[in-house]
Amino acid sequence: MAKKRVTLRKKHTIITSAKQKPRMKKIFFALLALIIVTVGLAGASIFLNKTDLWTSILSLTQEEPEENKVKTSENYESYLAKGDLLFENGYYTLAINEYASAAQEKPEAAEPYNLIGNTYLELRNYEKSLSNFQISLEKSSENINAVIGMAKSYFHLSQFDTARNFLDSSNLAENPEVKYYLAMLYAYEGEYDRSKETFTKVTEETDITSELAANSQKFLDSYTTYDAQLGGQESHLRTLIAEACTKVSQDELAITILYQVLSQTPTYRDAWILLGYAYLNLEKYEDSASAFEEAIELDTTKPETNYFLALAYLGQDRYEEAITYLELALVYGFEPQVQVYQKLAETYFLIPDYELATRNYEKVLDLNDTDVNYFVRPIWLNMEKLGNIDKALELAKWALSSHPDEAMSYNLMGWAMISAQDYEEARTYLEDALSMDDDLAAAYLNLGTIDEIEGDLESAKENYKQAYTLDQNDSVGALAAEKYNNLLNQ
Repeated sequence: MAKKRVTLRKKHTIITSAKQKPRMKKIFFALLALIIVTVGLAGASIFLNKTDLWTSILSLTQEEPEENKVKTSENYESYLAKGDLLFENGYYTLAINEYASAAQEKPEAAEPYNLIGNTYLELRNYEKSLSNFQISLEKSSENINAVIGMAKSYFHLSQFDTARNFLDSSNLAENPEVKYYLAMLYAYEGEYDRSKETFTKVTEETDITSELAANSQKFLDSYTTYDAQLGGQESHLRTLIAEACTKVSQDELAITILYQVLSQTPTYRDAWILLGYAYLNLEKYEDSASAFEEAIELDTTKPETNYFLALAYLGQDRYEEAITYLELALVYGFEPQVQVYQKLAETYFLIPDYELATRNYEKVLDLNDTDVNYFVRPIWLNMEKLGNIDKALELAKWALSSHPDEAMSYNLMGWAMISAQDYEEARTYLEDALSMDDDLAAAYLNLGTIDEIEGDLESAKENYKQAYTLDQNDSVGALAAEKYNNLLNQ
């Protein structure tokens, strides 16, 4: 996790800090992060203010001299509360420290070790998650959270035989979630009838979460698909089960099953594709690319293989190769096309080739202009990187015509007008935006920019301050804080 960075320039300086978000589990979310940009700030670094977070944490306990401290249940609950707050905000290492302090307050308590175990699961440190759940279970043998946590850890460590022995010996084997994990293990070991029966029982339980039932149904659907194809080979059934595993984020189990399939049928194209996909989910990009390359050798024309191979190359920063296979995915008919053009635009942006990035962003708009925020990156590229103000204005007008009832459209138009140095017209559009949505931080930021250009520094500071207040935890607020601080130093 990135260290907290704080700007403290003057007494009334706005404070910002940087926080690295937790690593995401799937490349799709990682790539999505590249396209979610805040209006007027695409390309700006994202800084997240944590003043309110730390204020909340500090308010949970009052510091006292060490000699005055008494260990109480209130201290214990306070440590847990602080740990929960840190966990929710992605500060996993700090959260672990708080949970460890709670464990010291109540050495007999199992809960802190469950929380530490869950935090290590988020960090993908499965050895440590397992050891903490084991400690929790030692402290409370009826602790279902520890049992499930250990099962999850064993699965992520690919210790499936150990997981089976552990769950079989558990005195909580009638718990629906325990049954769910056992049903997957039955399928893994080829006990298909028992697996189906157990998944069915899970879906029939009344005290389970809808997600657990839905996940169980994915496996039952795999069995139904196989049963409909009379005389199917077992390798096909196991591949269908592996596919269900990828759908429920059990990628390690999917990989193990698929290697079993491929050891028997090395030319099974779909098994190679699923293997690549499972590795992609685990962000193991080299292994993913290797699997997709095997699939390409077997069938060069399947559009999905070309598309996912491109994603695996993107994960390795192999941009030119990614572009090649994205273009092949289009040639072979990948749908939806907008998804490919979006990835092409992102890739050209990273190279960087801003001209081609802009062209592909515009293709995205040609296919889907239903979200006004899709206009942000191409407008910004034309203004800031290509110097094509006319094109930026054209795109802003397009946004306004396709989204005439959204305040953001007027903000985009005002933003583009600032680049065209038509400040009077820009101000009109920005004020129209605020008349539609007086909480639109980007409009205040852009108004502050006009005020600063025109020399009205007090008004500029007020607008920057308002933008920051409305958007402390995103890039608009970060840039507003930076501009505000710069004015204070003048």
